[in-house]
Amino acid sequence: MTPQHSPCPQQPPNHPTQLPSPINDYTLHSQRLTPTPSPHHAHEASILLTLSGSAHIHHQQHTLTLEKGQAAFISANTPLTLQSPNNAHLIIASNPTPT
Repeated sequence: MTPQHSPCPQQPPNHPTQLPSPINDYTLHSQRLTPTPSPHHAHEASILLTLSGSAHIHHQQHTLTLEKGQAAFISANTPLTLQSPNNAHLIIASNPTPT
């Protein structure tokens, strides 16, 4: 099976846009960050993958910086603040809640 590449849709900064997912086991979102802090609440377990720039992930008094190509696992029900000094682009893969 050959993966299909589709460009990310135009999106407003700090607003996740859902992308098509090849299977129903997870959802994909694209998000561009700015220097303005953006609240993010991971209701499901998620993986954040930085495609470009550097992303700052803030949780309580801790900050994790992800550079291009780095990823982080986020536990379910974790309130975060996301921001980037250089307009990072993230892909967020989440495990959806079963229906």
